[in-house]
Amino acid sequence: MLLWQPVPIKVLLEVWTGLADFKLLNFNGAHVAPFLYMAEIRKYKDSDLTCIFEIYRESRQSKYFTGSTAGTINDFLLQIEDEEIYLALVEEKPAGFISVYPSQSFVHHLYVHSEYRNRGIGRLLIDFVRNKFELPLSLKCETVNKPAITFYKNTGWKIFKKGSENDGTEYILMTLDLD
Repeated sequence: MLLWQPVPIKVLLEVWTGLADFKLLNFNGAHVAPFLYMAEIRKYKDSDLTCIFEIYRESRQSKYFTGSTAGTINDFLLQIEDEEIYLALVEEKPAGFISVYPSQSFVHHLYVHSEYRNRGIGRLLIDFVRNKFELPLSLKCETVNKPAITFYKNTGWKIFKKGSENDGTEYILMTLDLD
């Protein structure tokens, strides 16, 4: 179990590379990959805007989003207004970010750069906000985004409502509570 301390946080992440020729190490009965990254989570600074917008834009251009596109950086600025944003860094490079409306404990954005997906960054960010904000947390996810829904379910989120936007985009609302 990780103990959380004030930001910035340094944590070792196990990185599963998918390479067929590496040997798994046996550590106290658990098989782990012999590759570790040091990740840091810190609060967003204005100088981070371009890098988090690029991560957001890259993700929004995938097949898992319908309806609106990423828009401009000014559109994005309006979206993140009044949110608390935390950035995950690996070797000082932006790996992902999460933003939360604190008054509603609502996770508005969670995006991981494609280079760092499936390496624990998303889970690290979820665990961080789980320990920082009042529970329950909630979020909205497009139903077409099956990988995200699977990820959220695997990190303890539960579906509590389904709906659709005016443009027909279907979504689910999920909640994360004390379990």
